[in-house]
Amino acid sequence: MNTTIQSLIVGIIFVIALSYIIYKIVNMVRARKEPVSPCCGCDKPCKSRKINNDERKK
Repeated sequence: MNTTIQSLIVGIIFVIALSYIIYKIVNMVRARKEPVSPCCGCDKPCKSRKINNDERKK
């Protein structure tokens, strides 16, 4: 295989890996900016607790 083709393949793999890392970092930053749920650390997930509270109110 030609060296230019090999370097092109390595460059493409490097760009894909770098873009994935940037994507993960952006998602982590977005997750920090979301408001903290009042039931974090509960035994039930927050969504199921909200559904149960809504059913009780009806």
